[in-house]
Amino acid sequence: MPALEDLPMPLASEIGFTEQYHDKSIVNDFEKQEFELVDRSDVVDYYTETIDDYQTWSRQGYMHFGLWRPWLNPLNRRAMLESMNDAVFDALDLRNDVAADIGDLGCGVAAVSEYGSRRFPNHRWHAFSICPRQVAYANTRINGDQVKVSCADYCDLPLPDQSLDGAYFLESLCYADHLQSALCESSRVLKPGGRLVVVDGMMRNRPEQTPAYARRLAAATEKNWALARFHAVPDFEPAARHAGFEIEAKREMGWNVAPSVAHSPVLIAMHSLKLIAQGKWSRWKRRHMIGCALGVLLGLLRRQFGYYLFSLRKT
Repeated sequence: MPALEDLPMPLASEIGFTEQYHDKSIVNDFEKQEFELVDRSDVVDYYTETIDDYQTWSRQGYMHFGLWRPWLNPLNRRAMLESMNDAVFDALDLRNDVAADIGDLGCGVAAVSEYGSRRFPNHRWHAFSICPRQVAYANTRINGDQVKVSCADYCDLPLPDQSLDGAYFLESLCYADHLQSALCESSRVLKPGGRLVVVDGMMRNRPEQTPAYARRLAAATEKNWALARFHAVPDFEPAARHAGFEIEAKREMGWNVAPSVAHSPVLIAMHSLKLIAQGKWSRWKRRHMIGCALGVLLGLLRRQFGYYLFSLRKT
């Protein structure tokens, strides 16, 4: 398998990246159609430049926070990361005795799909990332034909209608400029009765009900992580229902995620010093480290920000 540093690292501007789509989300009262051209080049550049930084967080390629359970060692980051994977699969109600097609929407380097393919060897995993370098790296590290990794926007999936039995957004829905586009597209590709699991950080209230200091901290975190936005729970729930989903479960997991988040400050400091010493303190690497630090602070605002798992079923 080629080393990560040996893979090409073209930025969006260098490869003429024009991943844009006309967003057809339905906003507010869900009656007015909004057509907007959305540019994804910042997201591509962010993950192109920072893909190797995530190796500091997880050698297995996980790019999300971990879920602590009472029997886990809080110093074992890998165990907590894979505990989060298991929580997603449990919410999808996956079984080994029935073959299923599962969508990994915003897959990073498809590490979660790879883990899932080992736990559920009868399933087929369809993983999608918008970053060509992530897809190239994922395809060098995945063995077998259970996992197919493709370069695509999850708001415009190259899948037929009703082709998936289940799907999940694991810390990736925050890159959707409009919830309705992402949720309606996931509904389109799911079979009736199929489940969608969403795990992400969200604002507990709409902006007008959120204090200015929390809005500013959230906006700074979003900017440095190249996020579209941390969506608000009061916006997510009606958007999910409008997209044709029934909300089966809603779980706020902030305290269970906190032990893995606690690993961040030391790693941020050590990795930042390493990047500076190596002369690799590039724009997005710098912003990535700043975003990680701000994200820790945002997570402390428990009344304003939460970390949620939603389990949805297509009606």
